[in-house]
Amino acid sequence: MRVTGTDATMSSLPIPDGQLRVDAAHLDAIVRSAMDAIITVDREQRIVLFNEAAERLFGCAAADVLGESFERFIPERFRAAHRAHIARFTVTGETSRRMGQQTALWALRADGSEFPIEASISQITVGDQKLLTVILRDVSGRVRAEDQVRRAQDALHEGEARLEAIVRSAMDAIITADVEQRIVVFNAAAERMFGCPSSTAIGTPLDRFIPERYRAAHRAHIERFVRTGETSRRMGMQSALWALHADGTEFPIEASISYATVGGQMLLTVIMRDITTRLSAEREIQRSNRLLASIVETSDDAIVSKSVDGIIQSWNAAAERTFGHTPEQAIGQHISLIIPEERMAEEDLIMERLRHDQPVDHFETERVHRDRRLVPVSLTISAIKDDKGRIIGASKIARDITEQRATAARMQEMREAERTRIARELHDELGQALTALKMDVDLLEATVPAERGDLLERAAAMRELLDFTVTTTRRISADLRPLVLDDLGLGAAMEWLMQNVVHRAGLDGTLQFDSSLTSLGEPYASALFRITQESITNVTRHARARRVRVELRRHDNDAVLTVIDDGIGISPESRTKQHSFGLRGISERVLMLGGSVRITGEPGVGTTVITRIPLGRAASPQQR
Repeated sequence: MRVTGTDATMSSLPIPDGQLRVDAAHLDAIVRSAMDAIITVDREQRIVLFNEAAERLFGCAAADVLGESFERFIPERFRAAHRAHIARFTVTGETSRRMGQQTALWALRADGSEFPIEASISQITVGDQKLLTVILRDVSGRVRAEDQVRRAQDALHEGEARLEAIVRSAMDAIITADVEQRIVVFNAAAERMFGCPSSTAIGTPLDRFIPERYRAAHRAHIERFVRTGETSRRMGMQSALWALHADGTEFPIEASISYATVGGQMLLTVIMRDITTRLSAEREIQRSNRLLASIVETSDDAIVSKSVDGIIQSWNAAAERTFGHTPEQAIGQHISLIIPEERMAEEDLIMERLRHDQPVDHFETERVHRDRRLVPVSLTISAIKDDKGRIIGASKIARDITEQRATAARMQEMREAERTRIARELHDELGQALTALKMDVDLLEATVPAERGDLLERAAAMRELLDFTVTTTRRISADLRPLVLDDLGLGAAMEWLMQNVVHRAGLDGTLQFDSSLTSLGEPYASALFRITQESITNVTRHARARRVRVELRRHDNDAVLTVIDDGIGISPESRTKQHSFGLRGISERVLMLGGSVRITGEPGVGTTVITRIPLGRAASPQQR
């Protein structure tokens, strides 16, 4: 049962019943609303009253503790001492537990955590029963504050001892002056800085170390600081000030000023640092930065930097010329501003290479001009790292290779023409000569007498050698330029490729060919043939595939070539290897014609190479 004030005999004087009820109700309200925890126990220390503040303090409801032993809220190690104190208090009425007159006691919350309290104990008699009432207060905050005060006092005593040592050994000059600006402290660093011993500096005016032309401004600043406490002299937040060596030479300093009151006297302390070396270094850095900025800005190559999340952070004049966007239009935009959608995957591959400290040099690709035309570029990309070696961005140097591409395309056409000429001569002239020679050997063999077995054997060997030479000549001719490409068109040439490369390698190969591309002119027919040849050669050499499928179709005004195998696949790193000559050869041929190539695949799944070439200049087979 929860006991309230209505159960207690509060006075030995008779009180009218009405007044007793009023006082009892008033007392109950006080107990309920008290800020301190109030707990009443009987002689056996069973709890008979547990107010709301006690519920909050100990983290449990009154209904759960009434009738329970009060010791449940006392840590085990203090319970014996608590019993002895209660027994003594019950007999003598004497206690040391009064608020503010004791050291902190320790109590136990319902969740088992301990906390410091302050307690006051009293007893009353209700009927013939003695009740003990304890008022408790959580003093965790006060204990922490007292502990902080003790630590602060200890630190203060220790700090006073250290302060003098710090001032003496400080690397910065420390000068303290009174309100008349007479020097009272001049540390060893100040002696070294100004070339003056403290014995001759103390007692002299502070402005002896200030150049004449700055003294009036200095006095005004000090007077304003004394009056308002405001100053612009804080380390790192001001332009250089100038000080005066004892020998009369001037030098730049950085200064911070503060004041303190000691024994009713205001003292001003100035901490100064000679920044001659720093200013010289800053000037050198500024000069270097201006030089670098000039180099970047006047470069013929587009130089662009971006953050790790792809936001453009710098954009030079060549980038504006190359891509058509001004710095104001580009900086702050995502790098996709200049990257064709189908080439966005390149950015992830490039960043992955940079994270593994792999260089990306002369990577040829395409970017987008503001007018949406594609610009062929050669990229050199390096990582931008912070002082901890973490990558925070990338710097790209992009060189417009439109002219180089046009030249390379012309050279490729010339090479193809030369290949065609040589292949034709091998096939026609050398082939005809070898055929005539073979006929002569056959004629010679027919005229040799039967008894001349040695000559017949020699003739047979000559015929065998001629057969091998004819076969080799045809193979070399076909490798240089399959005449079927010129005579029968691209479709027949690709069928020849499938027969002579895929099937001979033991692969199951299929070809799907759009007949509208049969009469495709140059340089497109040669490029598509060579790209197909390089792709399936890669498959036979590296893929370890069983099947390969080749598709060539027209989509709008583009020729789309797809080569799919079921081999070991390709890793992302392999797609940008500097020495993957097969892939580079494909990319170079495609880019020379303004096309794009996309290579996808996963290890163990297979590889797909999709090439798209715009046929804007394609015409008849005769237009070469």
